[in-house]
Amino acid sequence: MIVSQRRISVTMISESGQVVVNGPDVNPQLEIDVSVNMSVSPTANSATVRILNLSQRTRQQLAGRTKRSIDLTAAILKNEQEGITTKLQGSPIQEVTVVNRGDAYVRIDAGYDNRGTALLFEGSTQLMRHRKDGPTWSTEMAVGDGLSTMMAGVGMKTFPPGTLTIDVVRFLARVMAVDTSVLNDTAAFDRAISRNPNFDTSSGEAKSSLDYGITLSSDARWTMSDILDPMGAEWFVDRGQFFVVRKGHVLPEPAVEVDFNSGLLNQPEPGEDGTVRIRSIMRPDIRIGRLVRLNGVDYDGDYRVDNVMHRINNRQGDAVTEAFLVRPVTL
Repeated sequence: MIVSQRRISVTMISESGQVVVNGPDVNPQLEIDVSVNMSVSPTANSATVRILNLSQRTRQQLAGRTKRSIDLTAAILKNEQEGITTKLQGSPIQEVTVVNRGDAYVRIDAGYDNRGTALLFEGSTQLMRHRKDGPTWSTEMAVGDGLSTMMAGVGMKTFPPGTLTIDVVRFLARVMAVDTSVLNDTAAFDRAISRNPNFDTSSGEAKSSLDYGITLSSDARWTMSDILDPMGAEWFVDRGQFFVVRKGHVLPEPAVEVDFNSGLLNQPEPGEDGTVRIRSIMRPDIRIGRLVRLNGVDYDGDYRVDNVMHRINNRQGDAVTEAFLVRPVTL
């Protein structure tokens, strides 16, 4: 399949305002390198972003409150807290600025000129560094999809017997500061948590409730899993959106067609634990929890995306999506 020039744009919103790098009408485009890792699990998805030669004004705007700025021209940085040791070799790194954790919201859009761009990832910065190496400035960001709130969220509340399960789940999701709009469909939620296929959800109202009261006092992520796992359900977050499905099932969205005509780079390969590994041109539509349909290739058929990694540089090197697929329990 023929694709044209790669496109990556990064939108960052900090306390100092909004910055858009490589907007659709901006030329020349700065070099951006992105790596994304997402999985169907209670752990937060993550991305790393590297942008070369942002202007001084933009770097200062993104920095907001500076955590640490160090001149490394004639020194070695040893930061035990972050486990960083930078040695001076050849062309020394002259300056490193480390920005406060959680300082900026980040949205990454990626694609190709002839196919358009789509949302690849969004989250908040966990760490941001501006490095000067000779004449080159490099801005590096570690970004988490709900990472800081999911890790820090602790729900302190008691629910009496008879409380609707969906109300407890909504509370925990709010504690983690993720979008809970998917829970507006109460019948779909009850289907996801019911082991009984004949469970009646025709009324459109939530029916599942707690037989016993519960007091929440620990990490919201693991409490969420403790509640949903015995009910045969699993949950995950994708681009700030909370999802819950029956174990091994797929999201109620159209299948993503994958074959050599749509960008598959080689034959699918068997992975561990019955998974199938695919490698394609970079495709934002291959998302965790979605149904992927392999056509005209080895291991063809329907699968669920359990883990996906996107790697793209808009000038050189990789522009690929690698995913690990499993057969869904049912369609």
